[in-house]
Amino acid sequence: MGTKGLICVFYRGRFPIAQFTQGDGSPSVVGARIWNFISVPGNIARLKRGLEHTRILEDKERSRISSEVHKLEKWKSGLHRISVIREHFKEGKLVDLQDQDMSKMSVAELGRFKQWSKKISFLRTQGDTLEVALRLSQTCAIKEFWPQLSLDIGAGIMELAASATHEQPLLIQSGLQFALEAISCQWAYVVDLDGDRFDAFMGAVLKEDSVSTRFTRLGPSKKTLDRATRRKMLVSVPKLVKSFDLSELTHDTNPFLSMVSDIIGRSSQHDTEE
Repeated sequence: MGTKGLICVFYRGRFPIAQFTQGDGSPSVVGARIWNFISVPGNIARLKRGLEHTRILEDKERSRISSEVHKLEKWKSGLHRISVIREHFKEGKLVDLQDQDMSKMSVAELGRFKQWSKKISFLRTQGDTLEVALRLSQTCAIKEFWPQLSLDIGAGIMELAASATHEQPLLIQSGLQFALEAISCQWAYVVDLDGDRFDAFMGAVLKEDSVSTRFTRLGPSKKTLDRATRRKMLVSVPKLVKSFDLSELTHDTNPFLSMVSDIIGRSSQHDTEE
C-alpha cells in the first residue's frame, strides 16, 4: 500500500484540509510536491483564497456521491461486457443506459452521466486490446468527477483547494483522526498558514512528550476520563522532526530532502544501536 501519511493545512485555528494518502507519502514524493507548491510565489495567497470555498463533506453529501459513483461504475462494468458498442446518443438524448432512470437524475448528475458514457464509449470503441482494457480499468468515476475524494490525490489536494471558487467550491473528506494511528501514519506534513511554517512529522511520540501542540488536541481529553482510564491511555501523535519558515522557502527541494535523509539516517542508526 506504500507509505501512508497525512497532508494538512492549518488556517484560522483549524484544519480545513487533512488529506489521508495511501500511496507514496514519503518526503521524496508527497513532501517534495507540497514543498514545490508552497514555494511558488503567489500560491500561498491562492491557497488562502481557495480555502474560503473549501469545506468538509456532510454525511448526506457523502452518501449521495457514493451512490452516484456506484451507479457510474456499475454502468461502466456493464458496458465493458458489450462486444459491439451501439449508438448511445440519438437526437441529443442518451439511450441504451442499461436500466438507468434518467428522470430521477439531477441536472448535474445527468451531465456527469453523459460525460462518463461518452468517455467510456470512446475508449471501448478503440478495440479489445490489452492496452484499451487497462485504460478502461484505470478510468475511475471518483477520480473523474471528485478527484479530491480519491485516496490517490496526495499533494494534488493543494492545487485543487487553491483553485476553489464560490461558483465551484471544493468538498473534501477529513482524515485528521489518522494522525492518532501511530503505527500506520508514517509521515505527516502541515502547512501552517497562521504561523507561516511548513512542518514535517515522522513516526510518533506520546502526546504528553510531544514538543509540538499541532496534534495534541486530537482524541479524548484526559481531564474528562477517570484515573484508571488515564493510566491505561497512551495516546501517540505524529512526531515533529523539522519546521521551515514559509518566507525562506525556495523552489529547490534539496534542503528539505537533505534534512529528511539525515533524520532517517539518525533514526536507523538509533534503531540499530538499540
